Amino acid sequence: MRQYISGKFFYSFIGQSIFVQSVFSSRSTSAAFPASTAPETDAAPSDNDSSAQNILIAYFSNTGNTEEAAQQIADLTGGTLAEIQRAEDYDTIFVGYPIWWDEAPAMIATFLESYDFSGKTIIPFTSHGGSGFSGTIGTISELQPGASVLDNGLSVSRNHAADAQSDLADWISSLDIL
Repeated sequence: MRQYISGKFFYSFIGQSIFVQSVFSSRSTSAAFPASTAPETDAAPSDNDSSAQNILIAYFSNTGNTEEAAQQIADLTGGTLAEIQRAEDYDTIFVGYPIWWDEAPAMIATFLESYDFSGKTIIPFTSHGGSGFSGTIGTISELQPGASVLDNGLSVSRNHAADAQSDLADWISSLDIL
């Protein structure tokens, strides 16, 4: 699995599937990247180190040249490296988001409006405080009328998200996409 960032979304690619997760969370963005892309440093900057910066190097590379330059920038700055990918190149798009006041965050609509996923499969998953999908699957269908939006997405309570591994595995297995 490889993970990428584009705009305000993290993308995790497995085969021909893409998982999309909103960047808005209380977690550190560097934690969303695999260890292989984390910058190598001798010591982590402390919270009171005024010279420490939170640096992200986001890049798109077609031939590898820009990737090489981005890697060198990451090496020199200690920043986190993130490759930008084209979402429309994938057949299956997992779209994950929290439910905020009975709605998906606005950035999810922005993401869906930015691409034409006609003929593709969109599989929603969400974390929530008690409202489940709260009508957001219908919203996704409205924003992507040419896509097949599965209505059997996974909805995980925010209180159980950290312990949802077996539920996630069972759900993905039931989708018959791998």
